[in-house]
Amino acid sequence: MRMAFATLLASLTLGITGLVAHADPACDLKIEASDISLTWSPTLATQSIPLTITKKKNPICIFMVGFTRGGGTDYNNRRMTRNSGTNTLRYQLYRELSLSNILQDWPSAGPNEAIWDSFPMGKDLTQSYTYYLSIPSNLALSPTIVKSGTYRDTFSIKAYGDLVFTSPDDTQNITIETYVPPIIDISLVGTGLPFSESDTSEPVNFGTLVTGDQRSFDLR
Repeated sequence: MRMAFATLLASLTLGITGLVAHADPACDLKIEASDISLTWSPTLATQSIPLTITKKKNPICIFMVGFTRGGGTDYNNRRMTRNSGTNTLRYQLYRELSLSNILQDWPSAGPNEAIWDSFPMGKDLTQSYTYYLSIPSNLALSPTIVKSGTYRDTFSIKAYGDLVFTSPDDTQNITIETYVPPIIDISLVGTGLPFSESDTSEPVNFGTLVTGDQRSFDLR
């Protein structure tokens, strides 16, 4: 799959070279994107984040917009870090609302893992896109509830014009900041089981009562 994709990119690049040989091949792309500020809760919905790409020069342009992994160890482990501490809050960036494809940067990004598009002839043309931010509640609640405080990370959005990946036309650094308010949740679970937000009751069945008989559960 990667080999076929690389072959497709090579073909597109050759095609572009022929189209714009008479002019400056640079698309001169510009990114317009804002920092992200959120207040987290266990019911926080997926966030739709707007992004605008503008082509400043005239030639036809095929381009890619990639997203770096920020402070994460890899693209599957994007995370914000709490102020004055080492606690982290996991998050992820996706191409679609269905959260099917994790956004990545070149050279890791496949056909559905970045924004791939084109501009027709003409300068100062603008196209708008949406990417999606998710903070998985299950990772923030288990095995313990995430500590309150402000969490931050910075990732970069890079726009590559004419499929020239050695140097992006533009790079925009995006700071994501999430405030986690103090939360107290109580969960009643079977002995040894982790916290579960939905478990707020625990049945205790003694059957036929016998003096000294005991049953137990965990309060988390």
